[in-house]
Amino acid sequence: MDYRDYIIPYLNGNLEGETLSGFEKHLRENPDFSEEIHFQKDVMDSLVYMKENESLRALSKQIRARDDQREKVRRIAPIGALSLAAAVAIFFLVFSSNLGNQAYQEDFTAYFQPTEMNQVVLQSEELVSAGDETPLKTFEKGKELYAQEQYKEAISTFNQVIATGNYIDQATLYQGVAYLALGKTRKAIRKFDEIVEYPLHATWYKGLANLEIGKADQTEILMKNLLEMEADLPASEQIYSARAADILERLSE
Repeated sequence: MDYRDYIIPYLNGNLEGETLSGFEKHLRENPDFSEEIHFQKDVMDSLVYMKENESLRALSKQIRARDDQREKVRRIAPIGALSLAAAVAIFFLVFSSNLGNQAYQEDFTAYFQPTEMNQVVLQSEELVSAGDETPLKTFEKGKELYAQEQYKEAISTFNQVIATGNYIDQATLYQGVAYLALGKTRKAIRKFDEIVEYPLHATWYKGLANLEIGKADQTEILMKNLLEMEADLPASEQIYSARAADILERLSE
């Protein structure tokens, strides 16, 4: 079976049953293939963004076409340059986009609390040593480095844990948040996509990661999912609901 033939159906959510199970197993066991999946996803996200901004591109194209007619003889640059009107239009679009992204980044900064990982997530008593205590001790070392904000060293240490086949989701979650703290947002998202056992935490941090890079639509979807996931939990166990609701309210403003 050539799993590359199933990449697009997988990203579109169209795989089921044994095909899906086999694909995800192949994904976990082959880091290069996993990297290809994330690359394809980035490409698809970019295409969606371009489609959503079709009207802006059409406006820019109309301006350039009009100015090309006016400037058939006289060219500012050898290859041809954008007119003042087109440049102003593009500057306005970029400036508006940057303003929006700045607002999202401010919200991200307000809600992202890396230290929370050692307060409410994956406490040591949740982990049980399976004979060999080395993976557990290495995991604890990674947590210590993380708590000291030595994120690069923590990521490396968690890689050692993952290599043993123990505490994979726990270590991967810590790696994702560490990447987010380092500003490597897309790497963080990839880590969160790999997590199975801790959907609440992965969804929260993935939502924040998308907020940081200005993907408000994805953030909205993830925060709504989070509210649904915690809806049936006792109030004392609803870790993220209040903050998720706040973010959704800010996105709607």
